[in-house]
Amino acid sequence: MQASLAAPTSSAVQPSTSPVFLQVQPTDIVWQHGAAGRSLSVQPTRVQLMGADLALERLRWQGDGAQAAGKVGSAPAEGPVRDTQALDVLLRLAPLNLPQWLARWQPQAGWGGDLTVGGQLRMLRQPGQAWEIDAELARQAGDITLSEPTVEGQSAQRLGLREARARLTARNGLWTLEQALDGRVLGKLSGRQTVQARDPRAWPQADAPLSGEVMVQVASLRPLATWAPAGWRLNGQLQGQAQIGGTLGAPRWSGWLQGEQLALSQSLLGVHLSDGQLRIEMDGERARLTRFTATGGPQGGRVLADGEATLGESPRLQLHVQAERFAVLQRIDRRIVLSGDTQAGLSADALQLRGQIRIDEGLIDISHAEAPTLGEDVTVRRRPGAQDDADAAAADGASGGGNGKGRGSGQRKVDADIALDLGRQLRLKGHGLDGLLVGQLQVSTPSNKPAIQGVVKLEQGTFAAYGQKLRIERSTITFTGLIDNPRLDILAMRPQSPAADASDVRVGVRITGTALDPRIRLYSEPSLSETEQLSWLVLGRGPSGLGGADIGLLQSAAVALLSGESREGPTDKLIGLLGLDQVSVRQSEGTVRDTVVNVGKQVSRHWYVGYERNLNATGGNWQLIYSLAQRFKLRAQAGEDNAVDLIWQWRWD
Repeated sequence: MQASLAAPTSSAVQPSTSPVFLQVQPTDIVWQHGAAGRSLSVQPTRVQLMGADLALERLRWQGDGAQAAGKVGSAPAEGPVRDTQALDVLLRLAPLNLPQWLARWQPQAGWGGDLTVGGQLRMLRQPGQAWEIDAELARQAGDITLSEPTVEGQSAQRLGLREARARLTARNGLWTLEQALDGRVLGKLSGRQTVQARDPRAWPQADAPLSGEVMVQVASLRPLATWAPAGWRLNGQLQGQAQIGGTLGAPRWSGWLQGEQLALSQSLLGVHLSDGQLRIEMDGERARLTRFTATGGPQGGRVLADGEATLGESPRLQLHVQAERFAVLQRIDRRIVLSGDTQAGLSADALQLRGQIRIDEGLIDISHAEAPTLGEDVTVRRRPGAQDDADAAAADGASGGGNGKGRGSGQRKVDADIALDLGRQLRLKGHGLDGLLVGQLQVSTPSNKPAIQGVVKLEQGTFAAYGQKLRIERSTITFTGLIDNPRLDILAMRPQSPAADASDVRVGVRITGTALDPRIRLYSEPSLSETEQLSWLVLGRGPSGLGGADIGLLQSAAVALLSGESREGPTDKLIGLLGLDQVSVRQSEGTVRDTVVNVGKQVSRHWYVGYERNLNATGGNWQLIYSLAQRFKLRAQAGEDNAVDLIWQWRWD
């Protein structure tokens, strides 16, 4: 039987904006099948594979026939089976502009330049003879550039390629792979590996002996950041040497890898590592991290690590990490400097973490707006990469869910026991809060779920509300296992103003309950009614003589308190903009009730400066008040009334 086929012409291919994966020019294909055997012959043609132009100059294949293998239904022929397999292929790669080809598949990577590569593939096997293979891909001329931000900003940088070549040969059952790379920026790579096939007429099997070596010297890791995740920056130098032994199916590696001046950064996350040093030694299935050091932070903090990994059928990893004032995060709103000692053990079915970590200093600023989220009326039934409920149930049943193990039976077991000391310099700021977080926590993972035990307190804390900075006198956040729902016990009191009518009245806000169900109520010493508490909290004085503006302000404050509103209102913003601590409007005593405006600033703990004016008067009074003790004040007043007063106050119900 003989058949002659013609491949479709390129005009039949529908136009597409994406690169064409495979395109073949018209050619003749001859297929023969008969008693003498089977054969395939393809006339010379051109093939475009993923945008590369290939010239197929020769393709002939011959297989075993019925006479060699025995006719169907008859007894097999006596004696050895005659080998009639044959193949003759010659394929050439036309000069390819590699930067343009890479830019089609990585348009955002910044590839450029005029580097051209070429190569060929020749495969020959005669019946009963060994394979003869010659394959090569090499640089012909030109260079390649990168303009990705990881390489010296946005300017294009030439890699300075002088040589780039990979070659595969096979003769008499000996398969040899050679590679060489030489570039001013990338560095040098050279290697040679050989595989001795058991049968020269066949492809190497898994038990074929393997030997060889690889040497690498990377002058700069910056260009390699093109393949790193978005935003990550790499730098540094690498050099290493490895010897390869064993078999093709089970290679055995031995050698070392060393890095100098390593750097890793991600500005959005605040990760900045520099001056890194690395050395890894390999011997068969064992790999040892003998040295890893890096610097992080302006104060020269360091992190050190060492460990050992066992590869093979039962892989295991042991890692020991020490940190000395190491800056883990260095963002403007997230800054963490810590010290500690941790150990990690990883196997195929378990992860174990042990350690002690202390935060030396840090800042957590939560004042910035949160990321946008979907509205409450939007329901996502199937997120990207997630399974439907039916699919998940089917997968669970297929993996043994019906035998009592349930979903996630193959999940790795996590056993963590980490002591976390918050130190004395971890500042929390934002949404009106400002203070130092202190305390000690114990992080564990019972039943593979994270849990925290311990107490966190906020020291030297203030809470801005209603134009005032409430001093946090008691703040206890108790974790009893659940991370997102600790118990709260917070008391924030309004600072006593020297200008107040009765300095022995203390008011504030108390928060109890849990994080998911907080309970907020007013608090005062001595006990007052809610109206009096709110008046003292917002206005800094009792409710007697309240004007319409004061009453409106109290009503707004009450609504905000009951609704749990934590954002600044117009009054808070105005007071903060003016740099004042107190702004109030009240009605004067007497038959004629005039409107009086008071503004003031608490200069220090004892000194207060204020100004008071009747809107119907031509002038006002400046006041300078000094608190001698809890009930004694010294007041100097200038303006319409000039006086120096020594005030003693006493309050009774």
